[in-house]
Amino acid sequence: GGIRGGHGSGTGGGRVPASEPGAAEAGSSAMIAAQGAGTRHEDGDEWRRVPRPHWMPDPPAEAMVPRTSRQLPTVALVSWASGEKYEKRLDEFRASYQQAGFAEAVLWKDADLKSFVAQLKHPMAKEFGRVNQHRPYCAAFKAAVLWYAMTKEGASDYVLWSDASQYASGSIRGNIRQAVERLQGRASRAENGRFVPESSVWRKSAWWTKAAADEHHIRSVYGQVHCGFFCGGLPLSNKVKNNIKDGTATEFKELLSGPWRSRFHILNSNILLENTPENRLLVWDWLSMYLAKPGGFCGSHTQDQAAFSILVENRTLPVMNACPYVTSRGMLPSPSKPARALRACFQSSKGYNWFIDAVAGGFYEVVTPEAYDTLFLQADGSPFPSELTKSR
Repeated sequence: GGIRGGHGSGTGGGRVPASEPGAAEAGSSAMIAAQGAGTRHEDGDEWRRVPRPHWMPDPPAEAMVPRTSRQLPTVALVSWASGEKYEKRLDEFRASYQQAGFAEAVLWKDADLKSFVAQLKHPMAKEFGRVNQHRPYCAAFKAAVLWYAMTKEGASDYVLWSDASQYASGSIRGNIRQAVERLQGRASRAENGRFVPESSVWRKSAWWTKAAADEHHIRSVYGQVHCGFFCGGLPLSNKVKNNIKDGTATEFKELLSGPWRSRFHILNSNILLENTPENRLLVWDWLSMYLAKPGGFCGSHTQDQAAFSILVENRTLPVMNACPYVTSRGMLPSPSKPARALRACFQSSKGYNWFIDAVAGGFYEVVTPEAYDTLFLQADGSPFPSELTKSR
């Protein structure tokens, strides 16, 4: 129990040799060489000042060494799948990732994951896979594969995790380079990036009133505010549909504070992280939540997503909110595909092409930590009517 800042040297890190099937699939060597030498240096000590529970072990010291980013950042596509239905999605990723601007792809099947975990020098690595329910490894494979992709030799400057899920299919059509340029402030926002219909419930929210005047900057996308079932409506909260159950809250009580139940839930079907020590620590700690407290990690309906929501909000990180730009016709507009009818808007926002389009085009706003508790409040500070916050 208790909270402490991160100290110590950790326990070493696992690596998958390049000759093994789990090794990254490198992109064009010419493309990578063209990135050039970078100029932005990281402060390698910042991560040590992050308050963390004592049961979270420190990460390997060598994995937290500051890196020098390239002038033109490289991006790695990261995913995992098990079973023919989902492994087909990896084939689609593999066939299109370079054309979409990715420098490399880390696309693992279960054998690759098991090979890596067998070498992972985490003090609780042997606990991986001990608890399986509802989803394989309770979807903790996301944290494991991200950790490898962010710490391997020659790791990219950014990593994009994308689910190989039933909610999206086909080739990657978006432009990931444009998305990263937008995050780094090197791309202009789409012309109508602040267009939201006057009738939208978002225009009536306390958050929107403030967000309209805020700066539109975020360097990493820690998932996104989980859009609701109604297009253009309010998002899903942590308390809806057992997104975070009491048992999970009890296990991770040191990480919870304030009115966490009534805050928005975070959708992590797509996560786009700058490869910094702080973000590597986030991924390591997310993995540690599964290894140290699998009952809490696996106990909620959304499992890995519940743990991720708890951790991101505990770290008071800014969160992307694209929900105001989702309508019954799709995103307004979607550069890589025409608008189409959607049965459920929250399903559309799980797609990798939708996500890349939203980031690249600037079709999102940012929820700062100070505004976490304002999304379900009207502009005058009063709660929205209950019919607008129902799950269905």
